Amino acid sequence: MTRYLLAGAAAFALMTGAASAQTVIQETTTTVQPTLPPAAGPATPEGVYQEKKSRTIHPDGTESVKRSTQSTSSSGGVRATESSRTTNPDGSEIRNQQEEVISPLGDKTTRSTTTIER
Repeated sequence: MTRYLLAGAAAFALMTGAASAQTVIQETTTTVQPTLPPAAGPATPEGVYQEKKSRTIHPDGTESVKRSTQSTSSSGGVRATESSRTTNPDGSEIRNQQEEVISPLGDKTTRSTTTIER
């Protein structure tokens, strides 16, 4: 009797999705301080460069990759970028890019692009 009860519980767990796939997330953050050589990050002489990357694989097979950077120059200007790519199980992709530049005087320029490939 116990054997049938355990087999029934196992079957119920499988049917309700207890054994379904999980979301996988990988994340990396890099910060470069001014004490490193200028080659450590783009356009940041004596400034700070920070980069963050993440990759997520969803249970349905969709993969999302995101990358964001922020550079601060010694003169006070800021450049921030963010890009993302989503790849669907059918192979189609959606790419987004956004860039924002703030001058030391406070002038702000924003550029955004979205690309869809089927």
